[in-house]
Amino acid sequence: MKQNKNATSYALAALSFLSLASSAVSPVLASVGEAYPDVSSTMISLLTTLPSLLAIPMTLTCGHMAGKKVSYRALTICGLTCNLISGIAPFFTHNFYLLLLWRALFGCGTGILTPLIMPVMMSVFQGEVPRQASLNAVATNIGAVMFQMLGGAACAAWGWQATFLIYIVVFPVLVIVARIMPEPPALTNEEKNKKIPMSLLRPILKWCILYFFHMILFYVC
Repeated sequence: MKQNKNATSYALAALSFLSLASSAVSPVLASVGEAYPDVSSTMISLLTTLPSLLAIPMTLTCGHMAGKKVSYRALTICGLTCNLISGIAPFFTHNFYLLLLWRALFGCGTGILTPLIMPVMMSVFQGEVPRQASLNAVATNIGAVMFQMLGGAACAAWGWQATFLIYIVVFPVLVIVARIMPEPPALTNEEKNKKIPMSLLRPILKWCILYFFHMILFYVC
């Protein structure tokens, strides 16, 4: 049992590591702008903002479907496959609008993965959730730093298109998840019908709203 928990912990940390993988493109926007001088700076910036925008509706949709119409495992493999293909494909792309399409698909893949980590963590770890949540947060922040650093380094060394080869790291994560990530047990009717009391929901909403405005200011800066 402990071995299974450790394996699941590694799988969830690997998924969390990819949560902010779209940030790898941020350091190369200036180089992309030079490669496409006829494209406006607003369109160029969509390479980083479009994935985040499309991740939102995909998160809502897949969060509703997960465990009901489609298994968590199938959705996770689907999201990682989407990220792997759409992440590397821009390396072979020379049309800007096709490049934008690949980035949109990358955002869809990220949106598929976003709502899947928490249910698996809650079902497997139960009393050890804070420990695993902390590990996931560490993996997320390490991934954000590493992807930006490697993205900038690859651009400086081999050109901006080489940055997209970084997404080959999605492949080992896909293998790890396909082999060891468990499927959370289905919810009982009692759990499905259970409602969150307003006394608990109110502070959650308050912090979500504050975090929303914080992230708006953060991305504007």
